[in-house]
Amino acid sequence: MITRGLIDSTQNGIADPAALPFAGVVGALLAIAIGIRVPHQFATWVCTRAWSKFVLRGQPGALPDVLMSPAHGDAGLHWVTISVISLLTGLATALLTFGVPAAAAGVEWVRDRFLCSPLSLMALHALAVFMAGIIPLAGLGLLISCAHHVSCRFGQWESRATAWLWIGASVGLVLSGEVAPLMGRGDLILPAASIPILIVALICAGSVPARSLRISAERDAGQPPLPMWSDRRPTLLRAAIVLAGVCAVCMLAVLSSRLGHVYGLPAEAVLPAMFAAMGVGVLAGSRARQSGLRTIGGFGAACAAAGVIAAIATIGAEYWAATVPALTVLLACASVSGLGFAMAYGQQILLHRVASRSAAGVTVLWRLVMGGAVVVWISFGMADALLLAPNAPEIIAAVLILMGGALLRSEFNYSTRKRRLWLCTVFATLALLTAFQFSQLRRFSDADPEQQRLITNGSAVVSF
Repeated sequence: MITRGLIDSTQNGIADPAALPFAGVVGALLAIAIGIRVPHQFATWVCTRAWSKFVLRGQPGALPDVLMSPAHGDAGLHWVTISVISLLTGLATALLTFGVPAAAAGVEWVRDRFLCSPLSLMALHALAVFMAGIIPLAGLGLLISCAHHVSCRFGQWESRATAWLWIGASVGLVLSGEVAPLMGRGDLILPAASIPILIVALICAGSVPARSLRISAERDAGQPPLPMWSDRRPTLLRAAIVLAGVCAVCMLAVLSSRLGHVYGLPAEAVLPAMFAAMGVGVLAGSRARQSGLRTIGGFGAACAAAGVIAAIATIGAEYWAATVPALTVLLACASVSGLGFAMAYGQQILLHRVASRSAAGVTVLWRLVMGGAVVVWISFGMADALLLAPNAPEIIAAVLILMGGALLRSEFNYSTRKRRLWLCTVFATLALLTAFQFSQLRRFSDADPEQQRLITNGSAVVSF
């Protein structure tokens, strides 16, 4: 809701290319990423310096016990901290109504005095949203990090919180689309966005004693989880998790734009549904496995399956969007849900292979948000070349399938026969996808030369 309010308040007076609203999304994501990463790094630096100066007094020694055993923390203090941060963030959001006009005036001043290209206007709009909303959005980023901590019974990191954040974002999309027509004024979105944050502050402050006793009892009943497996191929695993999240954001952007611009489906209904489907997929992927541990090979199979589902959704949108729009939206939701499942599956593998789940979780979440900002910028900065190109979703699906094959190949627990069977399946799927791409050349033979060039390049990429 804050992002929607900032976009509507700062784009007045700017030309209206389709990519401008999403430039504001980039600015908002960058501000949220700062709130996720900077406070965590600052707190770690302060604690390390304080321990070295006041306890060790410059002498070498072991790390403090509180860093190695997070279960010793005060659960009640955590909830009080979240309440205070929510209160300050809600007040900063409510006061945005007075600060946004200055950012909008600055944008209009630059536009009137300088000759700006469409790319420069996008950068200007993203900068205006970032500067206007840095305080409340960074506070929201800090709240997102805190939510992952307090959701874990040991105060470390719980990836299921990401699922509920996606679902909450879908509700925020619906509410932000209803507030302006209901009130008759578009500038009321920002004050309305402060209400849920203030409600969070009240809930946390009112339930501190009960939650503190319950969480303390749960932590006393067991020990914080230790690494259950060695962190083999750490670079590949972390890069695959981030790439899966980036592909999820890119697929969401591409499918929502195609369903809205090409097939005429209402974006007000499609985008919230896809956000909610992403949350459901992350929730399913974050479910603890009862028998055995999750493996890198299973992560690769999940990525390959998500790529296949994305390809099927693209083909379905091509053939059924005009006749059965509900089925097309359902396939698009299934596509992003599969991507969310794969991303959460990989996060579960990582959390079981590191000693500090909090540090690993914050790092991966920050990279996902930054990667989402980059992919939104690239996607909508090249709207004509990427979003509306018929081969864009197939390229994303091919990337996922190839990444799944790389992960399956690195799984040392699989036998040689099983690994070869998985790899043959991956290459057969890629061959079918390539054949479908080249078949589109005949279907679009009457298109303009630029469209034919896009299809040919996409087919070449998938074939490569």
